[in-house]
Amino acid sequence: MLDIHALMKGLAEKRPVFHSEADFQFALAWHIRVECKQPVRLEWKPFPDGPPPTFPGTRQLTRHPVEQATVDKYRCLTKYLESLRVSRLEATIPELEGILCARLPRSAKQDRKWWANAWKEPQAKSWMASGWKTGRVKVVRKAVKAVEFRLRMSVDLWLPGLGAVIELKYPTRRLECDAPSSDLRPPCESFSLRDQAAQDLTRYDFVKDVERLESVVARRRDACRGAAVILTNDPLYWDPPVRANTVDRAFRLHEESPDSGRRCLTGRMEWAEHTGGAKKGRECPIVLSGSYGIAWEDYPIVKPDQRAEYGAFRYLAVEVSRESAGAPAGESPKNRPGSAPSA
Repeated sequence: MLDIHALMKGLAEKRPVFHSEADFQFALAWHIRVECKQPVRLEWKPFPDGPPPTFPGTRQLTRHPVEQATVDKYRCLTKYLESLRVSRLEATIPELEGILCARLPRSAKQDRKWWANAWKEPQAKSWMASGWKTGRVKVVRKAVKAVEFRLRMSVDLWLPGLGAVIELKYPTRRLECDAPSSDLRPPCESFSLRDQAAQDLTRYDFVKDVERLESVVARRRDACRGAAVILTNDPLYWDPPVRANTVDRAFRLHEESPDSGRRCLTGRMEWAEHTGGAKKGRECPIVLSGSYGIAWEDYPIVKPDQRAEYGAFRYLAVEVSRESAGAPAGESPKNRPGSAPSA
């Protein structure tokens, strides 16, 4: 069984501070390998390139040409891409029309720009909302013949023996300190952490990690649980905002909300309408199947330097299960061949 809080507590006794996010990832992986006697893989790709998927059978298409694209029209493509267990798909125009059960507009067959990854366009929303992006567009005699879709996703840690996946974030504020490191002699180490800004983007990325873990847990039988962890010495992540109307209010990670009590991450979350260009590359709304309460924990057990500004570290762990990820009932990995054993 994955107990992320026990893992963090054990790690804190050895490494209360890390030089970087990569250092944090490696230290936790090593701790799991040594103390829990579990194999660990870093940067695991849950949806590798594999055999091409089987396309839906021939369907009766709408007879009238559809030129006015809407989000609803492309919902079938979103659902189809979300169901795939590979990271690459190349489809011809007839195959895509079979998925949609509708004719594509003339511009989709004549202009490769129609397939650009532009969130403002309804067709792009259909694949970008599920984490996919278009790649190569095959054009023959000025006509689009096929389109390549790619899903680029990797998970920080995969624990095959536990059937678990972990995503980690380590945003920091400037801190100069000495802290114990049990694997060094003498057991002390100097740290110089840099001041990282863009807290709003990091909040979005953390919630996006939860969404990605839901996708993995719901679709992979060798990953039945997950945890997204953010470790930081920046109080802006756990303190309530001074202003309520912030552009990233949907992704805020503080525990208490003055008007509604304990905060939860759930449902559809997106940037406020008055958000500017800072969200470029992160335009897609995030939709969570489960509901996840926010509860910060102190880390480490012994603070590196209580007198130093930003010397106190805390972490937030959001745990994802197959139930919260919306996996079909009766699909427990332990009951299926080829699944990972539970601890």
